[in-house]
Amino acid sequence: MANQKTVVANDATKPSCGPKATRVSDEKRFISDERRVQDALEDDEVREVLRAFHEREASDAGVVGQGGRVDERQPAPSALEGASSVGGNIPCSKKGSCSMTEEVRSYSLPDELEPDLSRVHAYWNGLKRGANDVPFWDDVKFSLRSRLARQSMLIDVLETPLRFRFDLIGADLTEWYGGTIGNKFLGEIDLHAPFDELTLQCQATIEGGAPTYYYQTTSRKGDTEHPAGYTRLLLPLWGNGRIEMLLGSIVFDKAARKNSG
Repeated sequence: MANQKTVVANDATKPSCGPKATRVSDEKRFISDERRVQDALEDDEVREVLRAFHEREASDAGVVGQGGRVDERQPAPSALEGASSVGGNIPCSKKGSCSMTEEVRSYSLPDELEPDLSRVHAYWNGLKRGANDVPFWDDVKFSLRSRLARQSMLIDVLETPLRFRFDLIGADLTEWYGGTIGNKFLGEIDLHAPFDELTLQCQATIEGGAPTYYYQTTSRKGDTEHPAGYTRLLLPLWGNGRIEMLLGSIVFDKAARKNSG
């Protein structure tokens, strides 16, 4: 019996395993876990992973149409305001590669466009379906032999990374540029007249989801054929749930003087 009492006495000296002890233990473990979480959140690499995760969740939501499915034929207003289709305000350099440090110009339209640019703008407006703010690129049809087509171009918009590539280009633009362009990326050629700042303007058109305007008051040195410079209009075109192409038109010489001052 003595030995049994001794055992009981020794058991009495052990920590209690009742509710109070469990609660204290849980509180200590919670505090420890909370500190680990706080330390993790202060780590730059962890914060970057969390940011990318939330951006991916938002991207996966897509543009939802009827029945919860992505409706590629109905651009949502949110996709045309700001730059949701390209992941935010990410300027691009003139050579076609994106940078987080450069600023994007507004390239806003003037109160009145040049007559030829106004005709192209009216054509673009006429392609819109229903309440859509942006027409679909597969509705664009024009003869390359027409005068307006000779000074117009179509530009592909590629994502991840964001790049721009000539799809069709009018004969007058090729002649003024002074070299064969073909289906090259904008980053593969020297962007002189009539393509000064073209990559930046493309980027601004994507970010705003709306037409943009650029004017150049004087041409490059030695360009005696186009002394008055030029103006350029870019128009977004929808496809596959995003802005997939750009329609551009350029006006030369005297027609550009009205808005160049």
